[in-house]
Amino acid sequence: MRIALAATLALVVTASADAQTLGTFRWRVAPYGSVLNLTITQVGSIYRLEGFEQECGGLNLPVTGVAVAQSNGTIMFGMTTIQVGGRGLHTLASISIVDLNGGYSDNSLNNNQPFLFHTGPPPCPGGPRSSPTTAATPRGGDLTALSDAMAALEARLTALEAKQK
Repeated sequence: MRIALAATLALVVTASADAQTLGTFRWRVAPYGSVLNLTITQVGSIYRLEGFEQECGGLNLPVTGVAVAQSNGTIMFGMTTIQVGGRGLHTLASISIVDLNGGYSDNSLNNNQPFLFHTGPPPCPGGPRSSPTTAATPRGGDLTALSDAMAALEARLTALEAKQK
């Protein structure tokens, strides 16, 4: 199965606008127990990724993304997992077409971690991935705080303009 996927992902289609589903494949985001279950569909020279991140305890979180073949023979994945509460966990992974393993980084401060082609049941010793560390709201609070800060800045600019006249 690895050889078939590697050969299929390595091909570059030139003139087809038709989407072709290549199958569903799994990668573990180590050191965690989470496993990405991704259906890969080729659309021209890119690969659409759709599926879910299976966390320990049976929770399945939606995942979408795109994969692109690189000139060095790797495949780069850009994916977003929507976590409970609606926050996006963004993951950038790169795999070798030889063994389909590679590394990943995400916005939960995981950098250059193992991204492992997975064929068995989901392992759970590592637990689920943590939530993103990037804020869902502007720094310094909610939109009301941002509006208040902008109003104060406008007042200071108006006062400065009055002094210059």
